[in-house]
Amino acid sequence: SGAFGGGADVSVGGRPNGLAVGDVDADGDMDFLASIVGGNVVALRLNDGSGTFSAAANADAGANFQAVALGDADGDGDLDLLSPVFTGNGMRVRFNQPLAPVLTSLSPAAELPGQAVILTGTGFTAGSSVSFGGVAAGGVTYNSPTSLTAVVPLGTGTGSSAVVVSTANGSSAGSPAFEVLQVYRNTAASGCLSTDPLTLTGSGGTGAWRYLRLPGAGGAVVAAIEDTRNLGTVAAGFAALGTATSASVRVDGSGARAYLDRSFYLTATNATFPGQTVRVRFFGLNTELTRLQAVDGNATLAGLNASQYSGANEDCDLSNNAPSGDRRLLSAPATVVSGADWFTAQATVADHFSEFYLTGASAPLPVELLTFTAERRNGGAVATAWATASEKDNRGFVVQRSPAGRSFTAVSGLVPGAGSSAAGHAYAWTDAAAPAGALYYRLLQLDTDGTSTYSDVVAVGPAPAVSASVLMLWPNPARSAVQVRGAAPQAPVSLLDATGRPVRTTTTDEAGTGSVPLTGLPTGVYVVRTGAATARLVIE
Repeated sequence: SGAFGGGADVSVGGRPNGLAVGDVDADGDMDFLASIVGGNVVALRLNDGSGTFSAAANADAGANFQAVALGDADGDGDLDLLSPVFTGNGMRVRFNQPLAPVLTSLSPAAELPGQAVILTGTGFTAGSSVSFGGVAAGGVTYNSPTSLTAVVPLGTGTGSSAVVVSTANGSSAGSPAFEVLQVYRNTAASGCLSTDPLTLTGSGGTGAWRYLRLPGAGGAVVAAIEDTRNLGTVAAGFAALGTATSASVRVDGSGARAYLDRSFYLTATNATFPGQTVRVRFFGLNTELTRLQAVDGNATLAGLNASQYSGANEDCDLSNNAPSGDRRLLSAPATVVSGADWFTAQATVADHFSEFYLTGASAPLPVELLTFTAERRNGGAVATAWATASEKDNRGFVVQRSPAGRSFTAVSGLVPGAGSSAAGHAYAWTDAAAPAGALYYRLLQLDTDGTSTYSDVVAVGPAPAVSASVLMLWPNPARSAVQVRGAAPQAPVSLLDATGRPVRTTTTDEAGTGSVPLTGLPTGVYVVRTGAATARLVIE
């Protein structure tokens, strides 16, 4: 506008008679040099980027000079000092001496190995190298004389780490505070833990990830949230089986869908954000993913999903999720940094936070089928009945039958399901053409996307049903042994599992009684058979 105001006078320590302006220290702003009458020096004043100038070492220009100019006289990329000598018929040149790099800040100030950090300072060159805790960073990108990007090297020790920038002109002295992080990896099962809270205002924007870490020094990382929404105070609940576990991967109540040995639930002051989304990252160990993939080939890095549950009992435990809760499936593709032993699964969460499980399943992890029963009726028909706690994309059910508990065939048509419903439903179907012998039934459940799961197998005795007064079991349920009464004398007695396979045998005495040992058998429903008589036994 041609109107000038503000600013301040800058002392140069003498009477100036020449001025030159340029970026002398290569930090991106304009500095100035002033020649001092009778002082044989040039006063250098460095700009801090705001128009405030501070004194630096004066340059000795020798006698009899009266003006200054700046230019890259030696072609090394920085500005040198040139001055005319009024008594010597010549020019005097003073080369700009390269300085060792100075590191002033790192962003972020804490990061996982394999992730990028931006370094800010001065004196950086295209050949700069960076080390973290004495370990050289393999990936260093030169952005400008004041900015570098470096990847925290794998193998760097966790905790406080000294960061050093080196160039041909020297190495930075001292280091801003920096912490190398780690993903949670304790050997023992964790129980349900809570992270330290953090505050998210949405000011960070896209790409600004904030880690959710467990309390204490060196708190491990379990999740991260992108700071794009005003969520207020955010925290995470977290549970893991631990790296020393030898247990099989966890499965849902139906026994058909497996999920990762880590559970997460997110809370926030502003936990609902209708019509908006927030990106979330979940962290796990490669060994945990390998166990999941061993039982579910769909649990690839690209095929990983997050099953989200919202409702009562959001506490890291799938088994106590309420039937009335809401369930949905989110795509959560995962990535692994080459050489790292952990992975990151990223999901876009809409509308609200709640409880999350990582799975390869193509449908939300369901509440288990509450009941499935089959009973022989007068006349020989078998009545089947079942009940659900809730349903998600449920196309319907098919009742299947087997004479030996091994090869099953469908005996019913499709019994339509309720689709998606938070309420429970009851179903029934009668097998009027059931053969007279012992039979086994199971339920096939079909989702709308073609996914299917099976219920447990239930056994039905032959027709006519044997009265409880003829064949009696005591105690029932039983644990270590069961007493059999009402059988024929010296008769063989067999205990059959759910597949019809004999797992124990005995012979009754002269009174038609006997004892069947149960030690070492899994809990569940079994059938005791002697001759044509059968009775149902529950082992606890």
